[in-house]
Amino acid sequence: MNIQQYIHSLTDEEFEQLCTEYLTLHYKNKNITIHGTRLKKDGGKDIVGTAQDVPYEIWAECKRHNRALGLEKISKNVILVISKGINELIYFSTSDITRNAVKHVSIVAAKHNFSVTFIYGNRLYQELSILPRFQYGFEKSNEIIKNDLRISRFFSVFEDTEKYTEESELVLQRDNIFYIDIYLTNLYSATVSDVTCTLPKMADIIFHVPEIHNCFNMLQGSNRVIQIRAEVLSSYTVKHIPALTLKYKCNGHTYSKKVPGGFIDPTKLIYYPLVGENVQNFLSSKILPLLKGNGFSPIYMLNITGKSGTGKTRLLSEIINSAKSYNFQTLYCDAKKQNGFEILREFLCACLGLPYGTGNISCTLDDFSKIIKQYYGNSKVSEAVFSFVFHKKLDPDILYYLKEALLFFSCNIVGGVSLIWTIDNLQCLDKETLDIIYFLIAHLQECFPEVIFSLGTNTEIVPLDSQGFVNEFLAKINEYEDVASYVYTCGEMQNNDAKTLYYHAIPNLQGFDYFTRLLLNKSGKRPFDIIMLIHWFYDQNLINISTHNMVIPSKKEEIENFINKVPVKSKEIIDQRFQLQMHKKFSFDTTLGYFDAFKVVVKSILYFGGETPVDFLASLNIDGDMLFELSQSLFFKYMDKYPKIVFYHDNIYRYFEGYQFYQNDRSLSLKIIKWLNENAWYKSNLRTTAIFDCYIRASEYEEAVRFGISSISSECDKRNFQAVIHIGTELLKDVPKTQDASEESVPNPFAEFMDAGAKFHVYYAVADAYRIYQDLSQSVYYYKKAYKILQQYSISEFTSIDTCRFFHRYSNACISAADYDDALIVLDYFKKYKGRNNFYDFIMYNRYSVVYLAINDIENALLSIDESLKIAKECKEPQWESVSYSDKAYIYYRAYEDKENTILYFSKAVEKHISEKATINRSAEILAQEAFVDLLTDKLEDAEYLADLALNRALEINGTAMEIKSRNLLGIIQYFSNKAEAAFSTWQKDLVISAQRVNKDGIVKLHTNLGAAYILQSKYVPAKEELEQAYALYQKFKVSPITHKPLIYNLLFIYNILGDTSKRDKLFEKAYFDNLSSYYNQLISGSENILTDGYWLYSLNMYSLTISSRESDPYIRSVFIKNNILFITICKPIVVIQQ
Repeated sequence: MNIQQYIHSLTDEEFEQLCTEYLTLHYKNKNITIHGTRLKKDGGKDIVGTAQDVPYEIWAECKRHNRALGLEKISKNVILVISKGINELIYFSTSDITRNAVKHVSIVAAKHNFSVTFIYGNRLYQELSILPRFQYGFEKSNEIIKNDLRISRFFSVFEDTEKYTEESELVLQRDNIFYIDIYLTNLYSATVSDVTCTLPKMADIIFHVPEIHNCFNMLQGSNRVIQIRAEVLSSYTVKHIPALTLKYKCNGHTYSKKVPGGFIDPTKLIYYPLVGENVQNFLSSKILPLLKGNGFSPIYMLNITGKSGTGKTRLLSEIINSAKSYNFQTLYCDAKKQNGFEILREFLCACLGLPYGTGNISCTLDDFSKIIKQYYGNSKVSEAVFSFVFHKKLDPDILYYLKEALLFFSCNIVGGVSLIWTIDNLQCLDKETLDIIYFLIAHLQECFPEVIFSLGTNTEIVPLDSQGFVNEFLAKINEYEDVASYVYTCGEMQNNDAKTLYYHAIPNLQGFDYFTRLLLNKSGKRPFDIIMLIHWFYDQNLINISTHNMVIPSKKEEIENFINKVPVKSKEIIDQRFQLQMHKKFSFDTTLGYFDAFKVVVKSILYFGGETPVDFLASLNIDGDMLFELSQSLFFKYMDKYPKIVFYHDNIYRYFEGYQFYQNDRSLSLKIIKWLNENAWYKSNLRTTAIFDCYIRASEYEEAVRFGISSISSECDKRNFQAVIHIGTELLKDVPKTQDASEESVPNPFAEFMDAGAKFHVYYAVADAYRIYQDLSQSVYYYKKAYKILQQYSISEFTSIDTCRFFHRYSNACISAADYDDALIVLDYFKKYKGRNNFYDFIMYNRYSVVYLAINDIENALLSIDESLKIAKECKEPQWESVSYSDKAYIYYRAYEDKENTILYFSKAVEKHISEKATINRSAEILAQEAFVDLLTDKLEDAEYLADLALNRALEINGTAMEIKSRNLLGIIQYFSNKAEAAFSTWQKDLVISAQRVNKDGIVKLHTNLGAAYILQSKYVPAKEELEQAYALYQKFKVSPITHKPLIYNLLFIYNILGDTSKRDKLFEKAYFDNLSSYYNQLISGSENILTDGYWLYSLNMYSLTISSRESDPYIRSVFIKNNILFITICKPIVVIQQ
């Protein structure tokens, strides 16, 4: 028997015992005590070694698996080692450990200053062969070479991959970047120190080794990986890389070893440089100085925007490449292919220096807390981050502490190496993620960030349901331009820049000015369109593949005829190029033809959700050589970091996405489902929706229902609401329509597989997703559908508390959508429901009061709020009392315009508030209400401070209406603190956000306040414009009349002062409410002291104006000077600024 056979015959316990014997022998003379941990159930380690006289600890893990171990299998041990401050980590494995896992763990070990050793494969058998039990009767492997530093060199075009080239030549296929990974094993019986890698100096290749890979030490037996990034500067010839030199010290001697070089072939590379005077100036004058400063700059955001095909992703890539050259860490995320929270998890792990890898890392809360506490000693933060990263949970409390952690670690990156965080296709992010990113951007101004946000947004293709909050985000971050951010808008190139791109691809175009001018007029000047047209020429065999020169007509008429045949629009160019692919062949013999392989790749990219793994295509017998020739078409390209194939550009993705022929390949869909289920290691944030969609493409509707319903639950837990809406709405409607089928002819294929309970849960999940997504009308629609089912059927496992929660959310959605009729209907249903407890009795009456106030039923509003207050007192719940007092104050404020009781009840709300028990939203409400009381009692400085606190508290929640209310209040306080310019800016910003969130009440209030402020400045024309716009929206939105009484007061006044008595009288007749008659009568009588029964603070009878004020103003009563300030006493009709 040989040693390998013997080891594989052992049990887990016997294998651990064998490894314990080895370590005991290995550390025999080093004062290290070795013992196993199996009987102690000491999770995360199988063997422990401790020093006798110093704090030094070794952990070893013994793995017995049939398949190679990836990062997800060994990451737990890494995190435990970091949390415990362990000095050495050793892996024994009977199966291989993937090179990528070795590389990831090696880099993490370097960042966190511990040593790692991997003993597997032949090394395992050779190392264990020294044990006494193997000295007789066993066939031994070749003896391991001792007293050496073993070196293995690999080339790759990917930063993270198992796809290495062990040969001496690497052909570049994607771009001009490649990697040299050097794997080291210290086989000396001592520490190797001062390991450095000396790189050859080459004119046409730039090499870069991160600082972490220079001048390091390696303990006896340990492993280390050096990754060298290289950039080829010219692609005309094959490059020979001379041998690299590795120097190190051991046992008092200095050694120098050669690492084999090789050949890099970029000649087949289709590479287009980033051209353009403007973009090059941006890089040289903004980006490079920023990177050279490496964090010593107030700039921490790059905001790159533009339409499709204008070079945004190309510019982001250029920034990443430059950042790596200046020793930045880089993290690239594509929001088109990654869920927002997955992007945040990856960023957080990058800041913490944790091995995120495929995202399947695991750890215990205790161990993770120890890591966090090394840097940030807040246990609540540890718990929140742990829940978010490892359990993929997120609720408002977790979100609060998560933001705190993200902010802290953005300024304190583990390892101290600054990070460029690139998010491409930002327009695809969900609202919650955008709000978190904005929170970081807004608060990092007060810190010293070690991260630079590099954001890319395609402003041409913002998803319809995201336009509001994406535009809101862009509007908010634009305020940081040149203060904390650099902004660059990609557009069409200038004439000379476009010519340069053509000349790079077709050298002999230079000199043919007339031809080039006509060509530019036809193609336009977007980089993508030019590149596609160049490849249309290649497809037509009009360009010589070797020389890249083109046969150009010489006569004017021939030139014009030629240009007339050139396709114009981007879609037309893609379409013609696609047709030409049908006639292509591979340059070698294959069983699968070129166009057949082309179609499979197109469908695979579509079905996987925008990317397809090379390994999957290999399972379909599409190998690397075939992919290389397919990628030469520029319909496809390799991803930068991982071995995946994607479309060359989003325009191509959209072209095939709309191509019905490619949508429903049953055979391929089933293969994708099978492959994904068998390859859990494959990292994709679109895995769930890809499997679901493939079931539908394969017409496996029963499986689609089963998988879809179970996925909705898990995606809700992850707060992946985009996936919930996608899956849910698909299950609740007909199958995707074929080109020739009418809408009525296709039945719902899922109906027979979904009972009432299943439909209810899907409707409910979609309604909730839309509610959180701030699409309130959609939310109400789906709640209504869900409730119809709930009325007719008994839903199993849906408890009375679940039912009450449903009514609560449903009524809140109706109220937020200003759908008060439906809100009353829902609350009436709620009232009939017998399963309420005290809390939901309180909630029900509280919601009734809000709705009654909105529809001007003041008597019932007061009865309802008093009933909720009674329940709160009987249950001895001061926090409930606080909420009731707040709503009661609003009744006295809006309905009765009663200053004294408004102050009284808001003050009681503040008094009863218990901050420890409050949600973030409630805390913001209380701060705002306290600020309002200070405003009403003329404590303006205190009021502004509290309103600012309320706004910042509200910003901690994603998309809350409280943000809009707080900012509006802040503007009011600023105005009455003689900060009119600041007030206008605050209101204008709030108006943009309200419009983008379709916050109807907010929009009307803000236009009203702008109009009122203009009145106070005697700017009556703009005042009229704002107020008329407010009134038009008030009618359109059908918002609560009682809430918007100030609008009517102000609009009546502006019509009166401008002499438009017809509009004034018509408005009075149409908008009548209590108190309006008295105001109207005084207005038309010309009374000098026009009052309402309330809105006390804002009935300004005296305020200071500038010298330029018109003394002929009919409302001026007297003028006097005091302390060199001109005061004008005026008597005007009431001007109401609305809270």
